[in-house]
Amino acid sequence: MTSSLSMKLLQILLVCAISGCLRGCHSRTNEITATDSDHVMVKEALIEQETIGWDKFLKGRISKKWGAIQDTWY
Repeated sequence: MTSSLSMKLLQILLVCAISGCLRGCHSRTNEITATDSDHVMVKEALIEQETIGWDKFLKGRISKKWGAIQDTWY
């Protein structure tokens, strides 16, 4: 993610969420304070990915919101 210039916040959240999924823990999106448009988009993407399933993320079923966040970042 670093070499593709992904947003730092996104890198941290994705690594934490995926590692939590692998350990059997659930992410806590209610702890993210949506104060600006970037945070709102990230929180929405996290919630949508939770619905899809983090185990599915590793299999390629990812929320389209991640791409929208990255497009906005660029």
